[in-house]
Amino acid sequence: MDAAFFSGLDLIRYCGLALFLYILPGWGLLRWGWRNNPLNWGEQLGLATSLSLALYPLVTLWFYQAGLHPGPSVGWALGGMGLALWLWSQHERLLRWPSARLWLHWRTAPDYAYAALIIVLVLTRLLPIRTMVAPAWGDSVHHTLIVQLMLDHGGLFQSWAPYAPLATFSYHFGFHAAMANWAWISDMEAAQAVLVGAQMVNVLAVLALYPLAVRLAGGNRWAGVVAGLAAGLLFQVPAYYVNWGRYTQLAGQAILPGLLWAFDLWWTEKPRPAPRLLLLIVLLGAGLVLTHYRIAAIAGAAGVAWALWARWQHRRHIRDWVERTLLSVGAAVLIGLIVVPWVFVIQSARLPYVAGVVAQQGLDPALASSDLTAWGTADLFYSRLGWLAAVGALLLAFVRSPKIALTVALWCLFTFLVTNPYLLGLPGSGLVNNFTLVIGAYLPIALALGWLVAEGERLLPATLPLQLTILLLFTLLTIYGARQQMQIIDPFFQMVTPADEAALAWVEQNTQADARFLVNGFLAYGDTVVVGSDAGWWLPYYTRRSNTIPPISYTTELLNPEVDRQTLRQLIIDLDESRGDADQLRRILCQAETTHIYLGDRRGQVGYGATPSVPVEWLIDNPDFELLHQEGQAQVWAFEREGCSGS
Repeated sequence: MDAAFFSGLDLIRYCGLALFLYILPGWGLLRWGWRNNPLNWGEQLGLATSLSLALYPLVTLWFYQAGLHPGPSVGWALGGMGLALWLWSQHERLLRWPSARLWLHWRTAPDYAYAALIIVLVLTRLLPIRTMVAPAWGDSVHHTLIVQLMLDHGGLFQSWAPYAPLATFSYHFGFHAAMANWAWISDMEAAQAVLVGAQMVNVLAVLALYPLAVRLAGGNRWAGVVAGLAAGLLFQVPAYYVNWGRYTQLAGQAILPGLLWAFDLWWTEKPRPAPRLLLLIVLLGAGLVLTHYRIAAIAGAAGVAWALWARWQHRRHIRDWVERTLLSVGAAVLIGLIVVPWVFVIQSARLPYVAGVVAQQGLDPALASSDLTAWGTADLFYSRLGWLAAVGALLLAFVRSPKIALTVALWCLFTFLVTNPYLLGLPGSGLVNNFTLVIGAYLPIALALGWLVAEGERLLPATLPLQLTILLLFTLLTIYGARQQMQIIDPFFQMVTPADEAALAWVEQNTQADARFLVNGFLAYGDTVVVGSDAGWWLPYYTRRSNTIPPISYTTELLNPEVDRQTLRQLIIDLDESRGDADQLRRILCQAETTHIYLGDRRGQVGYGATPSVPVEWLIDNPDFELLHQEGQAQVWAFEREGCSGS
């Protein structure tokens, strides 16, 4: 990436893009639909983030259903609409200037702290990626290809041509729709849009916690500040997602807190909120389903948890609870009607079959329980002190605020059971895996810590020494967390290097359009799936040439008729068994219709357990291969196919 990539103007530009695309659409709708709401700017910002990100997949899906491919007009329309609605709702307030006394009052201290936290979050998300060439690790391959295909088609699609031999597209696409609009409006290429845009979504996923944290703490804004500080700077996740390319889960977790906030308002507020709150729940819920299927299941568990608590809370007003429940069921039906066109698309692909296999395998207690080992990695992402404080907060909440404690505890319990239904003798274990919960646990932990600090601030006398202590601790923890986050990038997960970028540019300019490249890869997930292990996996994106390893989405999609699923896996097995024997190599490459070999700068070493499927030593002094180009350790080899006639 260009060293000048992150000038001060670039940082301002990216913040402006995030504001226009991922905040203003939701903020405008909120200000228009809830003009007299008592929420402060931080709460509105968080809810606007969740709502904005939920809108993109909804609009994209229904344009697709109408046979339309709107391209960049979606981003321009949503951002422009949001800006217009916000200005219209704020025209009187914009003419008033707050007094200096209000600026300096202790009551505004959480606002100043939160504003400072937002600035630090932006810097710690954008500055660490300035040396990255492309998004990291394997998930980023298909995320980038999906965004590129959306750019090519102006919206949703089915065929993955010319990048991969996949004939269907059934993946959740909310993140990709948001990134495609970032690419259109910023004029970035898909890979850079995913890299930068996703980091802004990482910031927004933290900000989305604020309104829920404040509400659970009875309106204390310090709860939102502390929740954001913990999730954004003190924990390793969600910041560490940048190393995995775990962007769709991230986008889902940016929508989820807004939906939980709406659940809490709907089920606990007295008198019952106006039905328009259900419209917010419908938009957030439907957008979440299209953004991440697993996080939607977690949201469903939360919905049940809040409904059950409300049954107890309204036990003397059962009619009120029944009415709320019936209206909620109606909202759920409406969510289903909105997303049902995509359900039909999913059924035309391979995803239902794969889900069925996983669900049945989950009936095996030994296999299902093995997934619980993921919890052994929790200490990598959260400190022991953080866990203990969160548990302590939950226990204290049972005494001081049972509503909060029981609701959050039920949500966590139901989420765990949805993930591990074998504990109840039910199928489905593995559809939501425990690692998803581990790396998403920052949400309840951060909320618990926010509540704990807010409760302490409420109980202790509001003296000047206490106020100064709070500000000092906030400052010290922010500095500590920022230093930690600046080191978050792990080079181990980066597949594409500057040398690869140069070598792939040479490939695009100097090889035939129908060239086919053998690339490094290995078998993963119990040797059932083929994955790439260096920049060769990215070759179709950069060059529009085909390679021997499609994106991992091939496991849940239908392949083109000429491609055999087992052959993809068998190729890696055959290469390993050949041990570099010249005759066997020739036969294998001829059968794979290979014309070239691309060895990435990382030489097949990216991934746990990864080893080169084609060591360079096999090619040197073999007359079937000719080195055409080299950049760093990245090499382009030609394969002489004249010997294929006798193979």
